[in-house]
Amino acid sequence: MLARVPRLSDEQSAAIADHFGELAKLLRATADDIAAVDGVSLKEARSVKETLDRLTETTILDQYY
Repeated sequence: MLARVPRLSDEQSAAIADHFGELAKLLRATADDIAAVDGVSLKEARSVKETLDRLTETTILDQYY
């Protein structure tokens, strides 16, 4: 899922994945939580959060249509 975040490097994606360990924890994280990961700015963290929220919403809606 992190590969779908615009302008997020592979290194940043790996650091975020390593930090949170599982998708459920990442989905519950705030942008500030994500920005606490080394090498991830608050702007990038907000982009991660927005992208994950949008993908989650789309997935849920797809189940009902």
